[in-house]
Amino acid sequence: MAQARDIENYEKAYLDRKKDFALMRKNRRKVMSMYLGGILIECLLKTIIIKKNKIQKTVTVFEKSRRVAYWYNDENYKKLQSVKKPKKSDYKRLNNGFNPEHNLILALKQINEFYENITEEGIKRLEMLNRPINNQSFTSLRYTYDDEIPDEVYRQWEENFTYFINFFHKMRKNLIF
Repeated sequence: MAQARDIENYEKAYLDRKKDFALMRKNRRKVMSMYLGGILIECLLKTIIIKKNKIQKTVTVFEKSRRVAYWYNDENYKKLQSVKKPKKSDYKRLNNGFNPEHNLILALKQINEFYENITEEGIKRLEMLNRPINNQSFTSLRYTYDDEIPDEVYRQWEENFTYFINFFHKMRKNLIF
């Protein structure tokens, strides 16, 4: 069986990135605000997926030369361990979620309470946060400097960020952990 490890603590990462983001936003650092804002949302969504599904383990496998990190709660991880030589289908069948990496849309789709209630406009706004400049991931911003971000793009990004955070606060009462 592929090597398992304990799940990362995305909740603590979220809390730290929230502080970092607030500092960068206050100082009008556009690139770092957009970059850390994306990470903040990523960690928030991953925290919800993990808590909602009681995920404790992550197992990384390769599928078609692509790395996939499946997430398991304790019960399903024990079932996976009981399979002598797990196949790709076993990893898929028994997982309680997967690491969406830095894709905010894939993360959102794993939270039914959110995905079923977000509007098409909300998806478009989240997609802008996911790929804010030239259809590239927010993680690519780390190689960008502030002058490359037009003020209008940053203003739209802030508007979309606020929209999604407000959506989260409205929806979180529907979450059951």
